[in-house]
Amino acid sequence: MPTWEEWAEGLGAGIQATESKQPVIFAAVDSGPMAMLYAAMHPDQVSALVLLNTGARFIEADDYPIGITTELGDEFVRAFAESWGTPEFIALANPSADAEFATRTAQVFRAAATPRHAGAVV
Repeated sequence: MPTWEEWAEGLGAGIQATESKQPVIFAAVDSGPMAMLYAAMHPDQVSALVLLNTGARFIEADDYPIGITTELGDEFVRAFAESWGTPEFIALANPSADAEFATRTAQVFRAAATPRHAGAVV
């Protein structure tokens, strides 16, 4: 799996490839820490950072007491990987979505990553 730094480099490559000049970066859930890292490393290349349902990290630490325990994190990753790419998974994050949206979005998720890969990224 890529490190946060490698993932941030990939974001930078995408920004360069699109020839964007100081784009707004939108990051949700697990992409939030990487986006924060990229913005901190390249503040002159980012005009704004929009974050949704994310934090600086997930697991608690001495300097981050609001994180979850390692045990709860492991359980979350297991459940995440088991439900990845299912309409039920989509419905958890989008409770007002209709069945067609959940089914089509689940297909996109499965095309983007396997459950094993998705669990490893989290």
